[in-house]
Amino acid sequence: MAVRHVLVLIHGITPEKDPHPREQYAPLLEAIGRAGLPIEQPICQVRWGVPNEDGSITSDDQLLTPAEAFVGSLVADKALKDVDRAGVDWGIPGLRWGIREVRESVVQYGLSDAIYYAAPEGEKLVRDTVFDQVFSKLEQRDGETVHLHLVGHSLGVTIAHDFLYALFGWQDPLYPVEQAGQIDLEDRNVVLQDKWRRLAQNGALKLGSFVSYASQLPLFLMRKQGLVAQLARKQKLDPRVIGIDIMRRSAQWAIFYDSDELLGFATRALYHDTPAIIDINVNSGVDPLHAHIGYWKKHAIIQQTIAILRENML
Repeated sequence: MAVRHVLVLIHGITPEKDPHPREQYAPLLEAIGRAGLPIEQPICQVRWGVPNEDGSITSDDQLLTPAEAFVGSLVADKALKDVDRAGVDWGIPGLRWGIREVRESVVQYGLSDAIYYAAPEGEKLVRDTVFDQVFSKLEQRDGETVHLHLVGHSLGVTIAHDFLYALFGWQDPLYPVEQAGQIDLEDRNVVLQDKWRRLAQNGALKLGSFVSYASQLPLFLMRKQGLVAQLARKQKLDPRVIGIDIMRRSAQWAIFYDSDELLGFATRALYHDTPAIIDINVNSGVDPLHAHIGYWKKHAIIQQTIAILRENML
């Protein structure tokens, strides 16, 4: 049976006032082009939470970044003129500047993205946007198997994880996606989930590989009480619900993280032991802010990503 390799890139939190996700993807896309990997073109470069490249708004989740920018302009330190300051607080030289930079970028913009996705309304809007872009890329052809390869960064790791669960986790009731048999026929994405879920059950859709940069799954697993209860019982998670082949002896899911950043975590230990999942400690930047947004750009990380993709496309 012929195999088609479909690659999906999903950006995460965007700590800039005017983010351009496709610029994040560019170094990896250039490396993929040089490597000559057998990936179907064009590659699916997902956008969520930001206006279209021409500035237009076509889905409600795209209002997120303009809203964050307006709030940020109101509460940024330089905008606070009429503040009742109780005494003089000089702080520690240099430290206040660093805290302000992190607060007004990663926290103000990035954490807002995370809070938005953690709320049921925001989660549905983002998933509808992301799922629609991915499903528009997928096409089932007779005699072919689709191998799905996902590369996610930051909150994009959680979004990718949710997407994979929607396709492969049909037997597990714990995660926050629509279950088989609970299909709203008015919701196009839910109908397509059901279609591709059935193809996954029949082996026509498989997970090829999953590459994660700056995973926040250890935080986002706390969204659902069922998962909280499972973890409280010290029970690890089953990687099969996102399509992982636990019998593999090589990496199918690679999790890159930098110990110097605030929002990226090692994740492998949350799941049942299998060689198919690996954590990779890397140097993505010299400070917490640049470390979080540097994964897409670092040559060593990109080369390791290419090697993992190639191994899973043989």
